[in-house]
Amino acid sequence: MRPILIPVPKRTVFTKTGLGELGQITEEIAAQCSVAQGPIKLLNGVEGANGGFGREHIESHTSRMKQLEGMGYADAVSYIYFVVSNFTHLATQEDGRLVIVRQAGQLFHHVICQWDEELCVWSVTTALPKNNMRKLEIVWSI
Repeated sequence: MRPILIPVPKRTVFTKTGLGELGQITEEIAAQCSVAQGPIKLLNGVEGANGGFGREHIESHTSRMKQLEGMGYADAVSYIYFVVSNFTHLATQEDGRLVIVRQAGQLFHHVICQWDEELCVWSVTTALPKNNMRKLEIVWSI
């Protein structure tokens, strides 16, 4: 039997402590929101203004990385773990993506994910801090 090779863009990015599953859409939340249950992972991804996703996409935005570093995050995976390990709101987009939000102080930290059928995970597309949650269809809150 040949081993299954996962293409580089679909490989999981791990935290410095070895975590690959950064958060979870639990069975309870999934049922309330009519979305798939599963782990949230940051994948290596690909760079690109349109169609990019994952670590490569996020870290290619140097101004965003400077902003995150200024907030105390060493890298994209540290920031995403902060948001998705203890989120406060969940919204859905028309395209089926989830917007996972953690409110902390005056900021609303957004992580956008889409379901990866092949890996059965919520794959992080992008992440960014914002001053508000305008135009989000909130489907779950703590």
